[in-house]
Amino acid sequence: MTQLDAFRPRARRTDPNTSHAAAASMLEGDEEHPLRARSRLPIQACDCCGGKTKLYRRKLNSGQARVLIALYHAVDWVHLGRTIPALVAEVQGDTSKLTHWGLAEARPSESDSTKRDSGIWRITADGRAFVLRTHEVPSHAYVASPGDRLLGMESTTVDIVEALGEGFNYHELMRGA
Repeated sequence: MTQLDAFRPRARRTDPNTSHAAAASMLEGDEEHPLRARSRLPIQACDCCGGKTKLYRRKLNSGQARVLIALYHAVDWVHLGRTIPALVAEVQGDTSKLTHWGLAEARPSESDSTKRDSGIWRITADGRAFVLRTHEVPSHAYVASPGDRLLGMESTTVDIVEALGEGFNYHELMRGA
């Protein structure tokens, strides 16, 4: 098994004007909480501008957990598209969603002001604690689109093994097997 094989499945950004603590207000377990109910609604027209808007309930998933483990092994800033291109292609834009949980951060683009980031990432202290299983995070984030604004988090928490799911072996990924 190559180092990249461990990251393959077996058979089977926050608003800069909102503090992470304020945005990550936890939702109570009530099934009909307004954000949870709103996330089930279809795409709607914005009352202000008429543009399309939607609230998404985003789960911390196995692809994101595998990217975090890769960032943990990288130790410092890394261009994921060059380091683990197959995994990045598989998870698509899910890497950027790790910022909603405060688990990873992107280096701002210095050469192109039209880009949100440079494609270079690193794990945060909370991300490192999550990978090492000393920190749990909310299972889902509520994110408004357009704008990718974090509006709230679920009260239910998960650790990295739960986020990986049954298709991946945490110990193999941590060994880099």
